[in-house]
Amino acid sequence: MIRLQKLTPSGWANLAFDLEIHEAVSLAKYLSKQNQFSYRLMTDEMETLCLIRSDSLGASEKALKGSLPTIAP
Repeated sequence: MIRLQKLTPSGWANLAFDLEIHEAVSLAKYLSKQNQFSYRLMTDEMETLCLIRSDSLGASEKALKGSLPTIAP
């Protein structure tokens, strides 16, 4: 399961837990487009899967090996 975090002036803050990967990516992209904040997806082991800001997605090497879904613009 995936957790969604938002970058705040105080650091990373948890927004949601136990999300499926597609749900987490969609939610992070939606929120980032709305408010221009950066978001990241983390595993339960606190490994970063990807960073999302506006329309850009930066994925970790592990995520690039098939853990993340293909996102159409």
